[in-house]
Amino acid sequence: MNELIFDQSNLKETYQISGMFQEVKIREIALRVYSINLEKPSEFFRRNILALTGSLYSSFVFIHRSTFQLNPTATNQIFVFPSYKKNEVK
Repeated sequence: MNELIFDQSNLKETYQISGMFQEVKIREIALRVYSINLEKPSEFFRRNILALTGSLYSSFVFIHRSTFQLNPTATNQIFVFPSYKKNEVK
């Protein structure tokens, strides 16, 4: 099982996730994002930063070295930029 669980609009899965959360088998780490990993949050975030960022900011685009290296910078930063269409910019 993947250590990240993304709650979707599927009602059956939402009930399963809710039950696991109430039984303290998983923990909520962001809105509608859960993890089965209950220890060492800093290591967990470091391992899953791209998946979390992509889930929480799905309309954003990775830029800078974050894109080419698929890792945070040496100072643990990730750069994202909101995507837009040319006709939206005035």
